[in-house]
Amino acid sequence: MVKEGAGQVTLAIGDGANDVSMIQAAHIGVGISGEEGMQAVMASDFAIAQFRFLENLLLVHGRYAYLRIAKVVGYFFYKNITYTITQFWFMLFTSYSGMRFYDDWYQSTYNLFFTSVPVLVMGLLDQDVSVKASRNHPGLYKEGINNTYFNKWELAKWILSAIWASLVVFFFSVLIYEVAES
Repeated sequence: MVKEGAGQVTLAIGDGANDVSMIQAAHIGVGISGEEGMQAVMASDFAIAQFRFLENLLLVHGRYAYLRIAKVVGYFFYKNITYTITQFWFMLFTSYSGMRFYDDWYQSTYNLFFTSVPVLVMGLLDQDVSVKASRNHPGLYKEGINNTYFNKWELAKWILSAIWASLVVFFFSVLIYEVAES
């Protein structure tokens, strides 16, 4: 009722078999492994060993997850728009000749390299504030609630940056080719 009536994101926390339906009905379910068995843990999105670990799960890891996902989604738009628009500039430059800007193996490795490496690095290293600061200042959690890092303006910045990068890549490549030709 709360999930549908209030229109808010719901969190359910339980430690036993009687909590399974509540955990599955909520947007986010947290199971606590304990004396009542593992049914709640098996039905949950996240599992913790004790209730006291909930603070870290929400205030630290939840906040970091929001920041990282916001950056990764923006980055995926950036890399794909950069790649596509660069080919668009080339199409205009060659008068719609049908030539391709990228060689086949560049196309094959572009998504592999520019998708996996940045995501791994960001997932392992990206922390804007320390764990202690996240725990001591719960107000930082509101950045996620207010969509501070992922909104239409942030997405517009990623898109404009991608268009600029595509122009730089294209004209740099054309300039190098023309210098090599002469």
